[in-house]
Amino acid sequence: MKKTIIALSALMLAAPVFAATTHATDKTVAEAHKGADTAKEKLHKAQDVPVLSRS
Repeated sequence: MKKTIIALSALMLAAPVFAATTHATDKTVAEAHKGADTAKEKLHKAQDVPVLSRS
């Protein structure tokens, strides 16, 4: 029983550390979206380039 209480106490103390490292900040999310938008724009530009066919 004592070991269980110690283990649960350690888990409760460590929980905020895990939460702080797994949640992204608003700034991080905004930068990721910006990077994704840039990648989408590059992809669309590459798809719009006419391909010269070899005959």
